Amino acid sequence: MKFHFYPFSKQPISNWSGGSTRQLAIYPPGAELAKRNFVFRFSTATVEIESSVFTKFENYRRCLMILEGELKITHNNDPSETLKPFHAHYFDGAWDTKAEGKVIDFNVIFSKKQAIDKVVVTNEQMELGAGKTFSTKPGNFIGIYVRSGKLEIGDALLSLNDFILMEWEQGDQDLKIRAGENATFILTEVMKQG
Repeated sequence: MKFHFYPFSKQPISNWSGGSTRQLAIYPPGAELAKRNFVFRFSTATVEIESSVFTKFENYRRCLMILEGELKITHNNDPSETLKPFHAHYFDGAWDTKAEGKVIDFNVIFSKKQAIDKVVVTNEQMELGAGKTFSTKPGNFIGIYVRSGKLEIGDALLSLNDFILMEWEQGDQDLKIRAGENATFILTEVMKQG
C-alpha cells in the first residue's frame, strides 16, 4: 500500500475573487490543476461572497460536500438545489454552475477519461480509542481528511485538516485506523473500473 501524506502545513492555498481554496492532494503527484493533466484532485474551499460561479472542468466530474453553511446550487439554469452539510452532490464539471451562499466545502474533481468508475464521499465519526477497518480493491484509493480530533493510520498521526491518500496494491491487507481523540473525518473512496 502506498501512503501519500499531506499535512495541513504543506497544503498549497490559492486565492480567488470570492475566497480561497486549499489543495489537499492531486494525483498523480506533480500534476497541475491548470494543465488539466490530473486524474483526481481533493480540495477544500472557503466561499466568502454570496454569489459565485464555478470554474468549468471539461472531461471531469465533481463531488461537492458542504462542511459549514448551506449552498443553493444551479446547473445549466435548471431548478436550483439547496445543499446542506455532509450531503455528497455529484455533477459534471462542464456544466454551467452557479451558487449562492457563504460556505466551507470539500471538493473532489475526477477525470472521465481515466477509467474511474465512481467516487464515494462520506462523513464519518469515531470515539476516542475506537477502531475501524477499511478495505478496497487493488488500483483503488482511499482518502481521509480530518475535520476534528486525531487519527492513527499506519505510522502516521493525523490532526485537524491533515489529509492522507492510500493507494491499494495487489496483496494489500485491510487498513486499520484508530481514533487518538474523538474524531470526525471525510472518507473518500476512488474506485477504478474493472
